[in-house]
Amino acid sequence: MIAFLKPLNPIGKHHDTLIANVCAQAEALAFGKTAEQVELEGTPRWLVPHRVFEGHRASNAILAEKLTPETLGKLVAL
Repeated sequence: MIAFLKPLNPIGKHHDTLIANVCAQAEALAFGKTAEQVELEGTPRWLVPHRVFEGHRASNAILAEKLTPETLGKLVAL
């Protein structure tokens, strides 16, 4: 996952939502969710099996300051 801390076109709180999503995805892949956790969130019982998943999935999250030609070049080189 690659995210940038400063948006190129700041519009409302969309960027904050996207950054929060990147963090949540990384956490979900690392830790997963048990049926008990899903039930405590108030999920309907019929939907619980579809929201349970294992963690321990390898992933990487790269946070860069801003998307610039220099940053893009570094990502491509990486």
